[in-house]
Amino acid sequence: PSATPEPGTTPEPGATPEPGATPEPGATLEPGPDPDGQEENSLQEPRAALAAAVSHNLATLAPGRCRYGFLLTEKGTVLDDCIVYRFGPDDFMVVVNAACAAGDFATLRSRLPESVALTDISEQTGKIDLQGPEAVDVLEKLLGRSLRDMPYFGFRGEAWQDCELLVSRTGYTGELGFELYVPAG
Repeated sequence: PSATPEPGTTPEPGATPEPGATPEPGATLEPGPDPDGQEENSLQEPRAALAAAVSHNLATLAPGRCRYGFLLTEKGTVLDDCIVYRFGPDDFMVVVNAACAAGDFATLRSRLPESVALTDISEQTGKIDLQGPEAVDVLEKLLGRSLRDMPYFGFRGEAWQDCELLVSRTGYTGELGFELYVPAG
C-alpha cells in the first residue's frame, strides 16, 4: 500500500491513496427540497443514494471521519478515486481528483435523486496539503493548538485568523500529513 499509518494507528479500511493523486474539493450532499412538497426527507436518503455511487461503506463511516475509495459507474466499475467526508447523518463531502472534477460531479448528479442536494464547492474552496514528518509540528505552531489527538482519516473544523478551516489528517504521500480546506479567494 502507498499510505502507511503512523505507528499505533489504524487506517480506515481502504485508506490507500493513489501515489501522486491530488484531490480537490468536490461536492457536498444533504437533503434538498422535496419536489413533491413534503415537509421532510428521509435522513437515510443522501447516505443510501451516495452509497450506490461509491465503493465506501457509508453505514460504518462515523461523523468526523473520512474514507478513501472509488466513485463507481452504474455498472459498478471504477470511474475515479475519491475521499468521502461525513459531517452528520445526512451530510457528506466528496473530494475528487482535480483533473476529473467536472466529470465526477456530473456522474454524481446523474446518480443521485433530485431530492438530494448536491453542491459543487470546487470554485469556492481551496486546498492546502501539508505532508511530511514535521507536518504536525508546523500546523500546531500555526494554529496554536494540539492536533495529535486527530485520528488518521479524521477531520474537524478549526479557525485561523478569522478564517474557518477544515483540517483533515489525510494525505497521499505515505507520510504523516494534513489537508486543509479553506475558503478560496
